[in-house]
Amino acid sequence: MSETRDQFLPEPALFQKLAADHDIIPVYRRLLADHLTPVSAFELLTGEGSAQNAGAEAHSFLLESVVGHEKIGRYSFIATRPSIVYQVKEGVVAMTPTGGGPDLASSVMKTDDPLADLARLLPPRRYARDPRLPAFTGGLVGYAGYDAVRYYEPEKLQNPPPDDRGLPDLLFGLYESLVIFDHVDKTIIVVVNADLAAARNDAAIARKRAAVRIEELVARLGRAVAPRLGQIDSAAELNLPFESNLTRDEFENAVARGQEYIRAGDIFQFVPSQRLRVKSKAN
Repeated sequence: MSETRDQFLPEPALFQKLAADHDIIPVYRRLLADHLTPVSAFELLTGEGSAQNAGAEAHSFLLESVVGHEKIGRYSFIATRPSIVYQVKEGVVAMTPTGGGPDLASSVMKTDDPLADLARLLPPRRYARDPRLPAFTGGLVGYAGYDAVRYYEPEKLQNPPPDDRGLPDLLFGLYESLVIFDHVDKTIIVVVNADLAAARNDAAIARKRAAVRIEELVARLGRAVAPRLGQIDSAAELNLPFESNLTRDEFENAVARGQEYIRAGDIFQFVPSQRLRVKSKAN
């Protein structure tokens, strides 16, 4: 009986060679994308709609892009289960390991430089770049809110507006595996970054661990998806009722004040904005 062919790239011999002078090596499998879309794959990977998995994939993302007005970007990126979640609000950091990454305990600490904290989470390491893969195969993904600038200009920005949302100033996850849709080749790339240090520089163990994680992701992508077709009603009402946090007069007064600041030479541009809220039944 012949052995099952190893479907993971790079091949064992090449991986062993790369391990000699690299710290991180992306391991991957390629699949046909005939029966999945990025949205359906996202639902499969996150357990969307399953009460059993509700909240289990809270820090998941689907990134897509458009180049120009009508040209779709080549890749869609999906990831779940970051190894670490870093968030900071008003100088207090909460860093929580979520499984699958470094053996760290949850910690709470103070910081005055969150970007330096993130740099320590993702230190420079020798990354084996594979020309068959897109440039991005994992790392830190998240957001830094506008008020993150207050960590670096505290003397100039001393009067923040009232916080009526309670959101973190910054929130990032450290992702070591991705599902990538290649819209040109019509394929799916399931990639896991093998960490040689975590495997005590044992190349065979590092590659095997990555392969196991890839197979887990492939199995989840292979589950049956019930087709759901959304109806487009071209005759539906286009004007949904919404709420704004400003009246028209308040917004126009803000514009007038900004114009006065420009005339006085205090600023050269500003972006007046308002928050609009609308109720939706969309998933």
